[in-house]
Amino acid sequence: MRENRLFAAVDVAQVHGVFHVRQAVVVVGPLRVVDPHRGVADDLDAVVGYAEAVRAAVVARAELACFHVAERSISRARRRHSKDHPHRQYGNNTVHFRILPSRSIIAPGSWIVMSGRLKYTMGMKANSPAGKRYCADLLAKLVDIPSVFPNEEEATLFLERELATLGLRPERIHLDESRFNLLCRIGSGSPRVCLNAHIDTVPPKGESVPTARVDGDVIYGLGACDDKASVAAIISAGLEIASRADEFDGGVDVMVSVDEEDGGCGVETAIKQGYKCDYAIVGEPSDLDVVPAHNGLLWLFLTARGVAAHGSAPWAGVNAIERMMGVVEELRNTISVFPPHELTGPMSLNLGMLSGGDLPNRVPASCEAVVDIRLAPPTTLEQVREAVRPVLESRDWLECKSGKGRNGLNTPLDSRLVKTVLECAGELGIDSKIVGGRGWTEAESFRTMLGIEAIVCGPGSMKQAHTSNESVKVSEVHKAAELYVRCVERLLAQTARS
Repeated sequence: MRENRLFAAVDVAQVHGVFHVRQAVVVVGPLRVVDPHRGVADDLDAVVGYAEAVRAAVVARAELACFHVAERSISRARRRHSKDHPHRQYGNNTVHFRILPSRSIIAPGSWIVMSGRLKYTMGMKANSPAGKRYCADLLAKLVDIPSVFPNEEEATLFLERELATLGLRPERIHLDESRFNLLCRIGSGSPRVCLNAHIDTVPPKGESVPTARVDGDVIYGLGACDDKASVAAIISAGLEIASRADEFDGGVDVMVSVDEEDGGCGVETAIKQGYKCDYAIVGEPSDLDVVPAHNGLLWLFLTARGVAAHGSAPWAGVNAIERMMGVVEELRNTISVFPPHELTGPMSLNLGMLSGGDLPNRVPASCEAVVDIRLAPPTTLEQVREAVRPVLESRDWLECKSGKGRNGLNTPLDSRLVKTVLECAGELGIDSKIVGGRGWTEAESFRTMLGIEAIVCGPGSMKQAHTSNESVKVSEVHKAAELYVRCVERLLAQTARS
């Protein structure tokens, strides 16, 4: 019987481990299967599925595969594709034998043994013990890889290899030669739900460095909260969704973007190159609250010129810093006339950078400043630019260059997506609320450019983002992955019924 064949093959072969990655079977170490259906780990919920392929692999090449030739293909065996053949194989009747690096993260459809423990990840559920371990391990690995904008390449190359190993077939969407988003398309047809998060981070600060440190339920490190926790969560969700793709009427896209912390052009570039979806859930730190609205932004780079003079007679010159302060105050008054949003609050202006003067006893002849204006929807970027133009153009001693500019997000509170995420969160015991965001996210790009329903919902708190000791709770990352899966189930089921 199938059970006996599996039990005998694995028990007799005494190999270090058996890995089945799509059409590849990898053997390494001692493995004892106590029960053909459960194995030695409490989360092994099926064994028989690949019984014959495992037996053929172990019997054919166990001796050679046992301790030799890391990271290269060892041999290939062909078996007859017959329903009753004891060595029946799947996938073009071919089995590939190879050893993988011990630190590799193995795919769904894999048999994994580490230090005598067997993990089963075929159809791995996001809320299973194996799924949770994978998610936490992936997050730690991502934090260990520096990805400060615009230098995300090492992280995206790692993820590209990882996603390919997982069988998710990542595609590149290039911003330039070395910078690219990664897109994994799961399932076919429409509607399509996009799960998005960004891999780039701000520069290190204090203890927030690209080195993961785990303390109980908390992972510390640069990008742990913003936004690698969400990257780990959407990938973990994607693994379960991929194993169940035939259950859904529609598809799911897992998109990992770059450049969010700088120009905000990652998702925008994908859409300009033809990407489309019907719903977008953007993972950003929100404490798993639902954010259907957030502010936009406009950065202005200002240069004011003055006239230098001796500091003892300031009236003999013109102080460029004082001129700049007057401009900033007038800009603040100008934007105050726009109405606040019920969730995101009022418009605001932050004088984020100021530089001028070279000596305390000299009237400064120049001053540079960068101001950050936050737009409360539905006020648009164009409306704000028009309002501040007279302030900026009425002074011949003032120069202005526009920097990053984005509209706000304003998805209707009664939209299907908002209702669905709230319902799913409640079913999972997550106390999610509708809140507004002061910061900008790429959810706006989906909403503005595609006209679709888009929201922000992710693990971690904005109070931790960009701090000197950034952290996130692992348990919240696990909840996020489970929530994303539930939302996909509900959205595609709802659409199929409607």
